[in-house]
Amino acid sequence: MIVLGNAHCLKAQPSAEDVLKQKLNQEKNDTVRVKLLIELGEVIYQSNPDSAIYLWKKVETLVDKKLPEIKIKSLRYFYESYKANALGDIGFVLEMKGEMDEAIVYYNKALTVQRLISDKAGASLTLNNMGLNYYSQGNNDLAIKCHNEALILQKEIKDREGIARSFNHIGLTYDNQGNIEKALEYYHRSLKIREEINDKIGLSTSFSNIGLVYQHQGSLDKALEYCLKALKIQEELNDKEAIARSLNNIGAIYKDMKKVPLAVSYFQKALVIQEDLQDKKGMAYSYNNIGAIYNNKGDYKEAIIWYSKSLMMFEEIENQKGISYAADNLSLSLLYVGK
Repeated sequence: MIVLGNAHCLKAQPSAEDVLKQKLNQEKNDTVRVKLLIELGEVIYQSNPDSAIYLWKKVETLVDKKLPEIKIKSLRYFYESYKANALGDIGFVLEMKGEMDEAIVYYNKALTVQRLISDKAGASLTLNNMGLNYYSQGNNDLAIKCHNEALILQKEIKDREGIARSFNHIGLTYDNQGNIEKALEYYHRSLKIREEINDKIGLSTSFSNIGLVYQHQGSLDKALEYCLKALKIQEELNDKEAIARSLNNIGAIYKDMKKVPLAVSYFQKALVIQEDLQDKKGMAYSYNNIGAIYNNKGDYKEAIIWYSKSLMMFEEIENQKGISYAADNLSLSLLYVGK
């Protein structure tokens, strides 16, 4: 949502959240209330995730109460599609909070409704989110299965933005498996479509992923170029979660370049944003990155402190890939201390 302001008006303008709350308090029509509840949750979920979940559960309750009395097919579709939207949003925020298994429960509930009403666009989005959830837990087979199912639906409805998203996610899974050639192939297929349709959010993701592949290959100048492209778009969009990820990525590249002060600066900037957003996954990666700085400096005791914080956070959110990563790093620092 874009909030317009007037440079010559000194009176404080109400926020989008305040406007939606006022409308919600005044509105009696249930179809409008459902829309407002969804929209309000999507405005506040980053700053107040629990309140957003509460609003979306109210949508589920309201729709379940209304459906038995509704005979008009188009109206039933409206209510069921918004219920699925709310369930999917709950799953997304639960995943953001690190409640991975509970997120899958809500994604499946959303998918059941979407299949019931033949909402292929909605189902493909839910399948993509499920695939990313499984990827985060290290289950590549289920991740690939979900993304391929999503891709079938997206091709059926000629959803180019969705096709690009699925190509990107399949590339991500190949990247996770160490198949760099396949990963770059799918990342570039995704990037090509996103450039053609001017999908800025998607472009920032593609730039980031390609940059990280170049980093892993040791092509650090190329890696920095792509990650800075991503950051520029994210700052234009004011996407704080994505900005924090890119700050971390750029910090890691500077670390590989042996530019330690720059690396620490970017990691700390990322951590401030992640703590503000309660982004536990992001925080875990930032803790790990700071630990790596101390490890490389030979300050193994300080590295152990940060690696331990990273490991505990990954364990809290049940991120198997992160747990393995942090545990390996912690073990190495402990080994050095023991020598």
